[in-house]
Amino acid sequence: MPFDELVLRLYQQGQIAEDRITSPNQRILRLHAAAEWHLPTQITNERQLEPHVEGFLWRRFGERFLDHDLRNYRLIVQNTAHGGVAAGLWTRPDLAAAVVTRYIYAPTAQLDLYGFELKMPAGCSVYAVHEALAHTAFVNFAYLVAFLPDAAHSERENLTRMIEQAQKHGVGIIIVKDPADDESYEMILAAQRHDPKLKRVDDFISQRFDRANKLALRTWIRR
Repeated sequence: MPFDELVLRLYQQGQIAEDRITSPNQRILRLHAAAEWHLPTQITNERQLEPHVEGFLWRRFGERFLDHDLRNYRLIVQNTAHGGVAAGLWTRPDLAAAVVTRYIYAPTAQLDLYGFELKMPAGCSVYAVHEALAHTAFVNFAYLVAFLPDAAHSERENLTRMIEQAQKHGVGIIIVKDPADDESYEMILAAQRHDPKLKRVDDFISQRFDRANKLALRTWIRR
């Protein structure tokens, strides 16, 4: 594996971090203490849900979201819930996935951006579907990820209304019962493709993605 790809993988896994220094041509990479990195065992808020879903996307994105015979792609998963510029209501999904794909006879690489809005049981409503829909201003595929460990009757009624609205607007829905178990992630509805303005896509990646991830995307697209 090339050194730059190894560094990127370790960075994405949270095993190393990049320190800011004054020279733009130098980088200092440091290892995190192992004790700092663990997944929360109890999920009481969306922030505790984020690392579980992020890990799922890294491990299972290809088989769950792409064609089974499609192998010539590169993937970046980015937590976009924190940091960056907050410019108003519904301005960012919690997680984003950028996929760079090359086809045999296509002259250039294709970039597709996926957005994932995470919701706890109390936040699962039609309102959440429209929150995910708003992200299609800068992503190609918008998903609502609903954490429903024990679906009560009222939650099932909400889910029915959510699916109706999601189908109407091309928003995907994923139900999660146990965030630590990849097999419990059920895609109820696949998202339909949207085509946001390329300037909006550029701005979103520039403002929300980490430096290493942006560098990787630029490298893969220009190859």
